[in-house]
Amino acid sequence: MAVWLLAGTAIGQQEYVHVYNQIQVNYQYFGFAKMAASPEGGWVVAECDSATRVVRVLRFDACSRVRWAKQLTYPLSFRPYRVSDILVDSDGTIMLGVQHFGTNQGAFHMTRLDDSGEVIWTRLWGATNFGPGVFQMGFLPERRIFFVGLCNPTGLVSDMVGIVDSTGNLQQLRRYYSSAAGYAPSAIALKNDHILIRRGDRLYEVDPGSGDVVWMTWNIAPLYNSVIPVELDSGFLILGQFSNSQDLYSAVPVFLDEQGAYVSRGEMFRADGGAFSNVENLRIRRVVVMEDGHFVTVTTDSLKTGYLSVVIFDAIGDLVRQIYINPEPGKIRLLNHDFCLLPDNRLAIAANINGALGMVLVRLDSTMLCGAREVLQPVPYNTSISSGSIDFQGTDYPVQAVSVELLVQDFDPGLVTICDTILNGQYRRDTLTACPGDSVLADASWPGATDWIWSNGAQVSNQYIGTGDSLQVEVSVGCLTLVRQFVCLPDAACPCPVSFPNLFTPNGDGVNDHFRPVTDCLLEDYSLTVYSRWGHPIFSTRDPHSGWDGKQDGVELPMEVYSFVASWTDDNGTSGQVRGDITLVR
Repeated sequence: MAVWLLAGTAIGQQEYVHVYNQIQVNYQYFGFAKMAASPEGGWVVAECDSATRVVRVLRFDACSRVRWAKQLTYPLSFRPYRVSDILVDSDGTIMLGVQHFGTNQGAFHMTRLDDSGEVIWTRLWGATNFGPGVFQMGFLPERRIFFVGLCNPTGLVSDMVGIVDSTGNLQQLRRYYSSAAGYAPSAIALKNDHILIRRGDRLYEVDPGSGDVVWMTWNIAPLYNSVIPVELDSGFLILGQFSNSQDLYSAVPVFLDEQGAYVSRGEMFRADGGAFSNVENLRIRRVVVMEDGHFVTVTTDSLKTGYLSVVIFDAIGDLVRQIYINPEPGKIRLLNHDFCLLPDNRLAIAANINGALGMVLVRLDSTMLCGAREVLQPVPYNTSISSGSIDFQGTDYPVQAVSVELLVQDFDPGLVTICDTILNGQYRRDTLTACPGDSVLADASWPGATDWIWSNGAQVSNQYIGTGDSLQVEVSVGCLTLVRQFVCLPDAACPCPVSFPNLFTPNGDGVNDHFRPVTDCLLEDYSLTVYSRWGHPIFSTRDPHSGWDGKQDGVELPMEVYSFVASWTDDNGTSGQVRGDITLVR
C-alpha cells in the first residue's frame, strides 16, 4: 500500500513566475530581452538596461535555476542600445549580439562566452548609418555565424547580411533589398546551408558562399511583422501579424512552398488587445515546432492588463489551445519579449513584469501554473493573401572593425518569486508486510531517478527491511527530490508464532513449572509427547494448556535432558511441527 501526498504523477513538473528586479526592462517594445535554449535542457537570457546601458546575461541550468549571472560593461563611446540576439552552441558556448547607436555612427558587437560566462573573444564593427534596426544571428556549418540587420547609407533602408567565422573574423558583409519601410529583418539557416531572410512581406533565400539571392517573393503575409520563419519538410511557415481599425492585433499562420509561393493559411487568432504604437507594440518574435507536430508561439494580450498569451495551433494552422497567464492581474503586467521551447515540453518565457525582467516557466500539457486560464479566441479573417516576386542582388558593404574591451562581472539578479509550483521534497509513504522475524525488499527505484540517500546511510536503490522497522530515503529524480518512507508491519496471513522453552523448573514456585507451548494463537489438532533420553515416552497430551510437570506416574523425574515432539494447526489453518530437547532443572 502506498499513500501519496503528491498530485497525480507530477514528480517531474516544475512551473513558476519569477522576477529579477535588478534587471530593468524599461522598454515595452517587443524583443528587448532575448533568449535561447541550451543543449542540456537549460537556457540563457540577455537584456540591455536602457538606463545604465549595461548588458546582463543569465545562464539557467537544466533544473531551471540561475547558474550564473554576468554584467557586461562597455566603453563609454560604445554604449549599447539593445541586445540583438543570443545563441547557445552545441558545446554550451554562448554567442551574444549587441547593437550600439551614436549620433550617426552605428555598431554591431559580437561576443563569444564560454559555458561559465568568461569571454572567449569579442568583436565590434561600425560605420556611418550602420545598424538602425534589430540584428538577428544564427549558426552555419563550420561553426560560422551569420547576422542580419538594417543599414541606411542612401536614405533607403537596406537589409544587411554578415558572415563571421568561428574565431570572430568578418568574412562577408553584403547589402540587399532596399525600401522606405524599416521593418527589421529576421532569418534562419536552412537545411541546404543557405539563409532565409524575411522583412515584412518580403521573403528571400541567400547563398552565403556566393552572396547571391536564389529566389525572392513578396506580399506573403500582412505587414507589421518580424516573426522568424520556420522551415518545414516542404516549404515554410510564417506568421502574419497586423492590426485592424479597432487596434486589435491579430496573427495568422501562412504556409508557403519551397520557393516562397503561397499555399494555405490557418485560423487567425487574437495576438494583442492593446493599442498600436511604436512604443507599446509587443509583437510576436518566433514560432517553434513541438514534438507532436503542432506549433507554439507567445504574445501579449491586453497591454493595459498584461497577460502572456501562449498559442498552440496544428499542422494546418487551426487553433488547438490558447492560455492566458497572469497570477496577479491588476497588480502586475506580463509583457512578452521572447521564449524558447525546452526538451521536456516546457516553455521558458522572458517577459517584462512591471519594468523588470521576468521569467515564466510553463508546461504545455498542464494548467497547473497559477494565474493560467484557458481561452480560445479565433478572429475573423477578411484579407486575401497573394504573392509575387522581384529581382535584386546584394552588394558589398564596408564597415570598420573597432578594438574594444569588456568588463565582465558577477552580479545578483535579485530574485523575487511571484508564483512557484516546484513539486520538490514531496512525500510518499509505503507500507510493507512480512512475517515476524522475516524481512522484505524496500524498493525505491523510480523512472529517471539518479541518487538515493537512506536514513541508515545506504546509497542504493533498494534494501531489505525487517518486521516492525522503518526506513526513509530521499530519491533524486532529475531536478526534484522525492522523500519515501517505508514501514514494515506484520502480515496477518503469516503462520501464528508458536515456541517451546528449552528448559523448565517444576519446583512449585508458580514460575515455569510446566513445559508447554508459548503462543497467543488458538491451537487445534494439538499433540505433545515427551521422551526419556532412551526414547521411551514419559508424557503425552492433546491439550495445549496442559503441560508436563516433570513427573511420570506421579514420581518426580531426575534433572536430565529430555526430548519432545509437538504438532498443531493454528487459527489461520497453518500446520506446524517441532522436535527438540528440554532440560529439566530443579
